[in-house]
Amino acid sequence: FEGMSNWDHPDAIDFGGLYRDLLRLKEWSEVEVMTKSSILNPDYEKSWRIKHILKPKKIIIVEWYMALVDDRIRSIFDLSIFLDIPIGEIMNRREKITYNDESEYNNKILFPMHKKYVEPTKGVADLTIDVLKNNKDGVYKAIYGELEKFLR
Repeated sequence: FEGMSNWDHPDAIDFGGLYRDLLRLKEWSEVEVMTKSSILNPDYEKSWRIKHILKPKKIIIVEWYMALVDDRIRSIFDLSIFLDIPIGEIMNRREKITYNDESEYNNKILFPMHKKYVEPTKGVADLTIDVLKNNKDGVYKAIYGELEKFLR
């Protein structure tokens, strides 16, 4: 990829660590993670990552574009939801939060990786929601309707 790091390939992800952490949470044990979350770590640019304790909950939401790529991870989900959105719309939304020109990376790495690894997971999800046919409230309603079954 002409000197570019590929952060959008499954090999760039520690799926084994995620799997162990999710199993621990499902067993009602706390998990310590390192985060760069701007909410938990507003000084991220200065301090890099900080430790954060995740506490087990009745419902654990894993929100991530590669959440369904790994069979081990997928096998421990009680419910999987794929938010179906065309790559063009993804890029329109992404441009609003990108600080520099990433078009070369997007064209050479992101688009091909999305097509090869993310798009196929739509077929293994329990529920697929067409984001363009639903407004934000419609998406929330569909997701909450599914999650409500686990709150009983």
